[in-house]
Amino acid sequence: MADSKCKYSLFFISVVGGATVTAMFLPRGAAALLFYPRAQYLDYDFWNNVSHLRVMWVPLETMDRGSNVSIVIDRIAQALAHVEHFGHGPR
Repeated sequence: MADSKCKYSLFFISVVGGATVTAMFLPRGAAALLFYPRAQYLDYDFWNNVSHLRVMWVPLETMDRGSNVSIVIDRIAQALAHVEHFGHGPR
C-alpha cells in the first residue's frame, strides 16, 4: 500500500466548505489556510477546535486585488517559521 501524501504536507489551502474535510488528515503541526466569505463563518467553530492544526483565516474578498496576495504569503511564512522553531510537522 502506498504512503499517503497527506502525512507529508505542511499546508492546506482551501475555501471553507465540504472540501476542507481533507485537512483533518494532516499531521500534527501542519497549517490550514482557509478563505471564508465575509459574514459566513462556515465550519468556524469546528476548525478552531481542531487542536493538531494551526488554522488561519483569510477573508475571501481580499483576494480580488493582487496586492493582497501578500496576506497569503505572510501566513505561509508564519507557518513555516512555526515548524522550524517548534519542530512540529511531518516526520
